[in-house]
Amino acid sequence: EPGFGTLAEVDGHLVAVGALNWVHKRFQMRTNLSDLNNLKSVEYQSSEGTSSNYSKTVVYVGREGEGIVGAIAVSDSLRPDAESTVSRLQRKGINTILLSGDREEAVATIAERVGIEGEFINASLSPQQKSGIISTLQAAGHRVAMVGDGINDAPSLALADVGIALQNEAQENAASDAASIILLGNRLSQVVDALDLAQATMSKVYQNLSWAVAYNVIAIPIAAGVLLPHFDFAMTPSLSGGLMALSSIFVVTNSLLLQLHESEKSG
Repeated sequence: EPGFGTLAEVDGHLVAVGALNWVHKRFQMRTNLSDLNNLKSVEYQSSEGTSSNYSKTVVYVGREGEGIVGAIAVSDSLRPDAESTVSRLQRKGINTILLSGDREEAVATIAERVGIEGEFINASLSPQQKSGIISTLQAAGHRVAMVGDGINDAPSLALADVGIALQNEAQENAASDAASIILLGNRLSQVVDALDLAQATMSKVYQNLSWAVAYNVIAIPIAAGVLLPHFDFAMTPSLSGGLMALSSIFVVTNSLLLQLHESEKSG
């Protein structure tokens, strides 16, 4: 169940792994509140006294007929290019917002490391809540690009103005199916590279459009004979065809120069 957990049959018994309330709702028997509070201490046991003691998210394990039987503390490893990517986006004047289903303390730790301010941090979100935040931003007139790589991100990727999926062969392909752009290298830095390439492409489009308009504004009247009365000059069919081919060669060559495009590197 996206945003809550996974339910499966193991050795003839149902087992649930996921959020505390979701697991407890399915296997309430033989589990009291004191037991649950004891399990919650797993968040700190493996890292007590270190700076990362709040960076872990806990998933709970429940078994049919027994209730909640354990908890597992997990911590996402930060992508090596995450901090530089956020910095490059911010230098371009793009607001970076963190949407996560993890608990608030874990998300705040990650956000601090990559340079995202507290007002742009959103934690403990379901997939529907992520989509709700994107809808709110769009209603306020913002254009939203969503970057994600998991099944929980799929609704938001589909809703955003531009959905960008990080392709990971080990994960579900729902994110890739919903996204507008798929980063085949599975590197977060490619988000900025894709943005730079898109801007360079639109610049070429405007250049080629300007050339085509200017060419036709000048060439069409000449081909129609506007210079014939005063200058005794008219285009022959062969000359007109040659100039048309030259115009096409210019447009294609200008477009091919995109192959020389290099994205701005992080400083």
